[in-house]
Amino acid sequence: KSLRPPLRKILNRDMSSQRLMILCVSQIFPSSAVPKKKPDVRFLELTDGWYSVLAALDECLSSFVDSRKIIVGTKLAVCNCTLEGKEDGIDPLDRNYSTNPKSSPVALKLYANSTRRAKWDCK
Repeated sequence: KSLRPPLRKILNRDMSSQRLMILCVSQIFPSSAVPKKKPDVRFLELTDGWYSVLAALDECLSSFVDSRKIIVGTKLAVCNCTLEGKEDGIDPLDRNYSTNPKSSPVALKLYANSTRRAKWDCK
């Protein structure tokens, strides 16, 4: 039986973004890549192995990135996040979809209270 990856279901709005999922940090964007309207927000690119999504971090998680507790390759167990933008959903294969912080139509908002590091072998 074939199953769609969790990020595709979330981006299509077929599944709630509040469910528990394991995502891997694939890129950390520098502060210069952040739009001027959100200077205190750090952005990451997270992947489930098939698709990727832009993630906006709260202040506490941003401090973990600055202190290098969250680096590229870190797996995160996330739940209770919110998908901001595109209320009707977007297909990750659409040509308008991007994970660039300046042009991304959607972002997954992560909170420190519902995010933790996952073991390296979690799926």
